[in-house]
Amino acid sequence: MSPKNTPVNKKHVAHLTKVRRQSQIIKYITIGIFVFVGVVIISGLVINAGFPPYQNVAKVNGENLSADNVKIMVKLERNSLLRQYSQTLAFAQMLGLDPATDPNVSGQLQQVASQLAAANKASLGQQVLDKMIEDALLRQEAERLGLSISDDELDKYIKEDQFGFYANGTPTAQPTATQFALPTLNATQRAIVTLTPTASPFPTLTPGPTTIPTEAPTTNPAATRTATSIPQPTATPYTLEEYQQSYKDVVEQYKTDFGMDESSFRDYFFIQPLLRQKVMDSITADLKPEEDQVWARHILVATEEEADLVYDRLAAGEDFGDLAKVLSTDTGSGALGGDLGWFGRGRMVQEFEDAAFSQAVGEIGKPVQSQYGYHIIQVLGHENRPLTASEFENVKQLAISDWVAQAKEKAKITTYDFWKTIVPLEPSLEGQ
Repeated sequence: MSPKNTPVNKKHVAHLTKVRRQSQIIKYITIGIFVFVGVVIISGLVINAGFPPYQNVAKVNGENLSADNVKIMVKLERNSLLRQYSQTLAFAQMLGLDPATDPNVSGQLQQVASQLAAANKASLGQQVLDKMIEDALLRQEAERLGLSISDDELDKYIKEDQFGFYANGTPTAQPTATQFALPTLNATQRAIVTLTPTASPFPTLTPGPTTIPTEAPTTNPAATRTATSIPQPTATPYTLEEYQQSYKDVVEQYKTDFGMDESSFRDYFFIQPLLRQKVMDSITADLKPEEDQVWARHILVATEEEADLVYDRLAAGEDFGDLAKVLSTDTGSGALGGDLGWFGRGRMVQEFEDAAFSQAVGEIGKPVQSQYGYHIIQVLGHENRPLTASEFENVKQLAISDWVAQAKEKAKITTYDFWKTIVPLEPSLEGQ
């Protein structure tokens, strides 16, 4: 090799080395892009197949609900059912009842045992998941309304409402009674009221066809929850140090039994109920403890022909109460001259309700058909009536149920079926 060719060869080698390095860089970048795209595609396929990232069981308007929380909440619910079972058994033994032979006791025990059975774990898990979704919607509504729980509110609630510790002594409850002025009865009402003797201004509807019930939601998105009761300290006055020790002991117990850290414990038992109550108070703020109600009586028969004959006899002047006693197939109200008492909307089937609320007081309407037959209805009163505390609470719970149903319809909710595989079966009856 001649000396004059050496520099050329060195430059050539350097150039080749540079080209090889660039080729390797391009190669690595290309591989990286393919790997990244592959991960994205695979992740998308996994998610679409029903396996969410990070083991979330659901997503509510972008908020993830974790699988770990489902496990904890199911355990808490099972623990509550076990306490219910033990309390029923202890109460029966205290009364000297034999659970093996007493049908009421055995029925209650079997019902709870059925809920705890492995065959029903998906049903219990679904209840818990539904509750978690509902809680998420209420949390989101609280945020929208600007509602929050202050440190002082939380501290007071934990000390007084949950652990019975009152720094300034236990307050004495002062019961109050609300008096309602009842309207004066007119002549028609006075004539019928003797048929329905009752100590209450709000007559109880007779079970069966008399009440003509409609289907109503049985779930109660109220402020109470079956799984949230915690061991309560004794009523004996105790010091701040004793309260703090009680609180510490309970937190440790729930950490050991259910895997809840203190933050989760405080959120579930204290912050969530307080925030939930604030939202529900906001939802029901415009409701008043009164309701549009009618007082009606009816005669129920099987066919349209019978109904027309009854209507004609009433038009001719025969007594409504007498005909109801003899002809009405609704024997409960028939014995009372057809009287159904006062009722609000949502208590009767739609056809009956529409007719009763649209008729004038004293009017005997044309026969109305429902699933029970044909009704001849006379309205005896129609007015806004005051509600008892329990009745008003029922109205509020119905309003909250309606709000939750509407919120679910509007929300973007995604659930992942894999949650059914993670529902725990403990604690169990066998472990007691």
